[in-house]
Amino acid sequence: MAITVVSKKQEYEYIPISERLSDKPVKFKFRPLTKEEKAKLEDRLIIMSPDQDIYIANASFLIGAIRLALLDVENLFDENGKEIKPTFENGQVSLSFIELLPDEIVQELGQVIVSVSKDPANADLYLGNFDKEVDEKPKRTKRAKS
Repeated sequence: MAITVVSKKQEYEYIPISERLSDKPVKFKFRPLTKEEKAKLEDRLIIMSPDQDIYIANASFLIGAIRLALLDVENLFDENGKEIKPTFENGQVSLSFIELLPDEIVQELGQVIVSVSKDPANADLYLGNFDKEVDEKPKRTKRAKS
């Protein structure tokens, strides 16, 4: 089987499911995670407590993905109608900004970022762009020759 190189878009736009029928939906702009960023996040997924219990830190993983990948947000307003923009600390979205988002949006957005980063050939499927052509099977990627 031949391996096909998939060129990644540098930015994606995602509208949460709950916003898709809105006249002015919230739109999240993000970039794909790099392989190194994914690896570092995945390395912290399993946590062992001092009493040897093992936990999967999925929520931390999704928040980490958002902090690394989120670039901008449109149409997010506070209770006074003032638009809210993400704030950044050390090149990452601040936790104080993520605290403003509902838990279900954090989970949904984090999962979309991770899915698109792992499978860019089928990004439209994860982004909810069902009217666009989507590959039946994910394409394998090929390393570029140095």
